[in-house]
Amino acid sequence: MPLEDLLDLSCGYRAGARDCPVSKTESMPSALEGERFDAVKGIVGRIAHDFNNLLTPLLAYPPLIRNDLPEGSCGASLLDVIEKTAQDMLHITRQLLELSGHGEYEFHLADLNEIVERTAAEAGAAAAAAGVTIQKQLSTPIPHVSACAERVVLALRNVLRNAFEAMPRGGEIVIATREQTVGGENAGPDAPAPGRYVVVDVCDRGEGIPVDLGRRIFEPFVSTRRSAERRGAGLGLSVAYRIVRDHGGYIAFAAREGGGTVFSLFFPVAEGAGSAA
Repeated sequence: MPLEDLLDLSCGYRAGARDCPVSKTESMPSALEGERFDAVKGIVGRIAHDFNNLLTPLLAYPPLIRNDLPEGSCGASLLDVIEKTAQDMLHITRQLLELSGHGEYEFHLADLNEIVERTAAEAGAAAAAAGVTIQKQLSTPIPHVSACAERVVLALRNVLRNAFEAMPRGGEIVIATREQTVGGENAGPDAPAPGRYVVVDVCDRGEGIPVDLGRRIFEPFVSTRRSAERRGAGLGLSVAYRIVRDHGGYIAFAAREGGGTVFSLFFPVAEGAGSAA
């Protein structure tokens, strides 16, 4: 059975960003959850775990072999190809493991502004290579959230990568944080639960999301990417969705006024938490 037949779809929630105004809300799948997805995620996790183990020699041996090659050997360039391919495979298996829900994670009080700063710094080289500048608009002070920081970084990194790929001619991406209270009038299976949230908005000026993909954009292996330059297309947003939902949050997207897309990641404010400086 095709994977897309195992996934459930539904509508989304209006996700406007204070600094990234939106003009049209797009729909999104309700969840990578439920019986149909459970039927495949266990299999995906086991396969990814096995492939992760098989990658060990492909990652460990090239540097050792390179030390034994004579200077100027053409074999060095072949080892570079092996290493690059192995890194691509490692990226895919890590995404699949995250998507499958395997793994145990510790949650601590976290400052999302610090996580955004870290993610933007780590993405600096990739942004420069893509001709993209990253502007940060961070609200301060902002409440703490309960989070596994490494996983939140991965979610933001994936959304940023999607934004880079949506802007093949480069441009500016805005990452903004804000606090938002969701009232009971918005309650429902396809909206954040009522409460206080810290929201991270990632705003691009890309080509937007095609209408025919709007309801499927968070499904595994669905991608708007036109280039096959990097392997693993179609997993990043699915993983971001899984991570945010595992934090008790919500993720949505909307068309941005003037062109582009806003992805909004809602993280519940930690109970009894104070504000970060």
